[in-house]
Amino acid sequence: MFCLAALLPSLALAAPARRVGEPWLQGFSTWRPCHAMHVAKHVVDQTDCGKVTVPPEVVSITVGECDRFMRTEADTVRMLAYAPQCTNVAVQRLATFASRRPSDAQLLSDLAGAYYIRAERNDAPSDFVRSLDAAERAVASALPAALPPRFNRALAGEALGLTPDAIQWWDEVRRAAPNAWTAEAEVHYTALTRKRTRSAAVQWPLNQRRLPDAARRGDTRAVR
Repeated sequence: MFCLAALLPSLALAAPARRVGEPWLQGFSTWRPCHAMHVAKHVVDQTDCGKVTVPPEVVSITVGECDRFMRTEADTVRMLAYAPQCTNVAVQRLATFASRRPSDAQLLSDLAGAYYIRAERNDAPSDFVRSLDAAERAVASALPAALPPRFNRALAGEALGLTPDAIQWWDEVRRAAPNAWTAEAEVHYTALTRKRTRSAAVQWPLNQRRLPDAARRGDTRAVR
């Protein structure tokens, strides 16, 4: 006789976990809201996505033990999510996997997410550059409908202040089939377009005051 109850534990294990950071990571695709928080003396804001229930076997892992829990990409992403002490090792391991599979869009997307998370945890804004590079490579290799690489690219672009690019990239994500992730993309898109509009509204009066002086000097570049 078929017993559904016997399958429940394995089904629970296979179900995607809830998001633990801003990036869209493999195995952590169940959406929930995240909020940015400024930390004193930090350049990079920290993201709070709610309480994370850490598996018991991960709680007491030391930095020296991280490696042996990262045999696969999925293992590595899991350790990145649940064991902040293993962040650097996880990033290095994902980078190694990606060097062997340079056209694996999902892997590159996870690497982009890992760099983004490390930027926050280590207060290292230069990791946003690495995140964007990995995300762009992921998008180049991904199918047109693949959203995680595009979501992670938009995140990194926004973090780097590349507003025009980030607006375009969020627009791509928000136009996909509606779900919680695309709804979040809509929020980012709207906020950035409003920011750009406000910036333009402030800049135009300043330019108007400068134009006569530039014209008198014959500064055609400034007039343009």
